[in-house]
Amino acid sequence: MRTLLRFIGLSAAAIALLVSLNQGFAAKPGGGGTPPPPLPPVRYYTTAVSLLAGATGGYRNDMNNGAQVVGWCTGDTMPKTGFLFDPSRNPNQAIDLNSLVTAGIPAGWRIASGVGINDWGVVVGYLENDFGDRRGFAMDLEVANPVVDLLPDFGTNHSYGRRINENGDILGVFTDAQGAPHWYYFNPGLYGPGWERLARAAGPLNFSGDTPSLLPVVSEWNAELNNPVPGRPAQIAGMVAGTRTPFRYTLGAATAEQFPELVLQSGLMGINVDGTFCGMLRTSVIIKNRTVSAYVPFRFNNSTAGPDILSTGNTGNDSAAYINSTGDVVLSTDPAWRPAGRGGRQAPPGGRRGGEGRNAGGGEPRALTEANRK
Repeated sequence: MRTLLRFIGLSAAAIALLVSLNQGFAAKPGGGGTPPPPLPPVRYYTTAVSLLAGATGGYRNDMNNGAQVVGWCTGDTMPKTGFLFDPSRNPNQAIDLNSLVTAGIPAGWRIASGVGINDWGVVVGYLENDFGDRRGFAMDLEVANPVVDLLPDFGTNHSYGRRINENGDILGVFTDAQGAPHWYYFNPGLYGPGWERLARAAGPLNFSGDTPSLLPVVSEWNAELNNPVPGRPAQIAGMVAGTRTPFRYTLGAATAEQFPELVLQSGLMGINVDGTFCGMLRTSVIIKNRTVSAYVPFRFNNSTAGPDILSTGNTGNDSAAYINSTGDVVLSTDPAWRPAGRGGRQAPPGGRRGGEGRNAGGGEPRALTEANRK
């Protein structure tokens, strides 16, 4: 049976739909092979996430398979603050991540956002001070006394941890003096399965001066990380800065695979363990005898002839926001979308999936703001 997904949303801007595809991803129309039997009916329930007391808005950035959710919220008298929603701790209220820390946050800083969380309960994100500087961190929530470990910052004052997988691999980013993003991957051997972790010294650790591996391609403000599989390390998916060409990079490789067939204003939003990624493509559709630009959800793996275009029936501002290990995707559709000039919203060229680094708009450098809704 496919994994049961629980959806927890903090925004009503889009409708999320789980597409359970009985036909395997590689089985294209007209292809051979016997399709698998139909899936049993999906049963689900929803949980409303209450933000921190005093919060007037916020966003969830990531959720693990234990239904732990991390994100950020703000209020009239509340600075941007990272939160954890953990139904095993409190099924009705989010928790301030700062309240869980016993050591490691430098004076004048606070946890402003939890951006990623793996199934072992390790959170990555960023600290923020009153000047708007950001520093990446990692924190293990499952130990008795959680501490904040500082991630590499490459000597800049804007960096954060974006994703962490079940192997403990961390995908992080920092900005240079011109505000351009640079992505790195890092694994100190402390955040994966407990039986594989290295011994660590007591108290918080400071990796800010370390120089981990950089991606061999310059990516825009959108990158995703999957899990390794036997015989293959984890992979990172992103879009080449300037050309927006989607790429897939296997950790430790000399180069990244690039896929120019998907350059048409694609927004890349997820990658699963098979290296299949999903997102949205800009294309042309005919609405009431008029050809207009629209965004359609897609999946892609270079083992197929081209992108697998999916449909929500809305034909407009749609995206494939998440993809699991079997190729099922969550489709996000904006029912208020209308073609340009017809009184509705149109999708941004990078996508609509929320979360930091998820292609939202904003005022400060795109790698470090709600511009990527981190």
